[in-house]
Amino acid sequence: MPASPLARHGEQAVWTDPGSGYARRAVSPPGFASPIQLVVVHFPAGARVAFETGPRNSQEHQQVWVLHSTMVLTVGTATWQLHSVTAWPWLWISLWSFLTLRASLRVMPWFWSMKLQIQGDSEMVPLALERLYVLDAERLGQRCSVLLDCVEGGASVGFMQPMCLDQALAFWQRVAGGVAAGERALLVARDAAGIVGTVQLVLDQPDNQARRADLCKMLVHRRRRRKGLGAALMHGAVDLARECGKQLLVLDTASVSDAERLYARLGWQRVGAIPNYAHWPDGDWIEIVTNSYGLGRRTDVEKKRWRFRSGA
Repeated sequence: MPASPLARHGEQAVWTDPGSGYARRAVSPPGFASPIQLVVVHFPAGARVAFETGPRNSQEHQQVWVLHSTMVLTVGTATWQLHSVTAWPWLWISLWSFLTLRASLRVMPWFWSMKLQIQGDSEMVPLALERLYVLDAERLGQRCSVLLDCVEGGASVGFMQPMCLDQALAFWQRVAGGVAAGERALLVARDAAGIVGTVQLVLDQPDNQARRADLCKMLVHRRRRRKGLGAALMHGAVDLARECGKQLLVLDTASVSDAERLYARLGWQRVGAIPNYAHWPDGDWIEIVTNSYGLGRRTDVEKKRWRFRSGA
């Protein structure tokens, strides 16, 4: 009797590694002639598995498609970090290579939400990065808290000290209108206590600048600074801009600041500076620096971040 081209879920073979909990389900029907074999793998968060495949036909290859979360994968001395945000990455590797897999981040829910862990002083702190399409009143206080904390801490985000709660509420109400109208995209970062960071993309641009978006209001609560959250928000904003069809990002930031150094490290290009453009929250003048980021091709910084290559 010829092999069936159909393998129902209950008929698919599953192998589970007793040490790591790594579960491998053979989706493709067994015995059916096909040039490809599909396998679905569930990797427990934080788990690590290593195996040596042994000698194989060098024409045999494996492709890894990360659907949820992030995987760190090592083949010999080369290491890639595969993320599932927006554009799901593929990694093509030869099966004969020595393979080490480690799930470094927590499993994420469907659609535009990513669970990640950022190294804290003494523990891994779980965070969720998510695009908001509706700004509900339930978390309005959390968004206001982040904005007020940033202004109180001296961040140049368009407000002067002292800033009151009514100003913060009015700001987020305006943002909510832009998000609802599709003029803005808002990305937030949450931990167990609530929202701790935000970043926005101004998508609505003049007709002759439709390929561009402005990145603004990258806010990180002081209790989560210097732990990688700012970089995570920026990476998420770049991915979101691509998802929205944008090809260029522009932002303004204070010269000689932590934010400027972060953007330069992430591959943003300094375009120019304007002295005495705005005030710090305490009243001193700021030199503002304009930066741009092209989305046509991944930059060297992005390539290092994604650790994504097309071949072994």
